[in-house]
Amino acid sequence: MLRTHRRPGAPGASAQQMADTERWIERAQQHRRARWILPLSAGAAACGVPAGNLLGPPAGMALAALILVTACRRTYRSRGSSWAKGAAGERRTARILAPLTWSGRYVVLHDRAIPGSKANIDHLVIGRTIPICVDSKNWLSVKSTIQVRRGELWYGGFSQRDAMKTVRWEADQAAQALGWPVRKISSPVRRS
Repeated sequence: MLRTHRRPGAPGASAQQMADTERWIERAQQHRRARWILPLSAGAAACGVPAGNLLGPPAGMALAALILVTACRRTYRSRGSSWAKGAAGERRTARILAPLTWSGRYVVLHDRAIPGSKANIDHLVIGRTIPICVDSKNWLSVKSTIQVRRGELWYGGFSQRDAMKTVRWEADQAAQALGWPVRKISSPVRRS
């Protein structure tokens, strides 16, 4: 299995590990497909030779190269990973929270595992007052708006009720571990 280069407790480390694992599986599937797609493409590219007789050698070579390049690109195209995008959002939120630690009044813990669960707390800000659980949401759409309607968070046309329920549960787990109430915050992060 693949190992991530991020240290545990780094912002987005667990999400990045999931993204790396997902990418490793995707790459293995691509290699399996390439075993039969690339030889077929080479055969199709060989058809560029007769085309070269009709159109001229440079056009035949260009056609053969185009067929091979297209086959390689389609075989090894990446879908992109929601885990990788989530990890990037967590790192962005960590950079936003970093100035809190400069005064020494706050400590920010990142990517804290919740015992007995696959879930994690993205960021936990601990200061002199109430601890704050910050959950990052990397929403990338420029067209969708983030709104609060009748006390409920919405992203575009989608209610975030379930996501907020999860944030409350994570904060409750942190409160139970700390023996202190924890405030809950969801942090929508967009590309700037």
